[in-house]
Amino acid sequence: MSAGTYLAPHLWLLWTIFGDFGSCGGFVVVFVFVMERAVYLQDNRPLSSFVQGLGYTVASVSPAIVGWLHQWSGMWGMGFAILSGAALVMLASGMIAVSVPHPKAN
Repeated sequence: MSAGTYLAPHLWLLWTIFGDFGSCGGFVVVFVFVMERAVYLQDNRPLSSFVQGLGYTVASVSPAIVGWLHQWSGMWGMGFAILSGAALVMLASGMIAVSVPHPKAN
């Protein structure tokens, strides 16, 4: 979404729709991973708390960082680069999580 908005801002509605699907889908996938990785209900609670705490911390700090970068540089390019990098980190993390053997299989 961020790269599309930066490169073709006139298609903002399309990028917003893609971003909404990506955000909602990512949220669901994260909690499916949490439930799939938990062997017992007791395992689910601390893992879910960690994931939610980390996610909400990043989500609350990111707008301030992107806004500060925009004020500092006068452009949105650095903020978009950070958001694109975060999306790539999420993609890589998801691919690694899928490739690790499932604990219930042991």
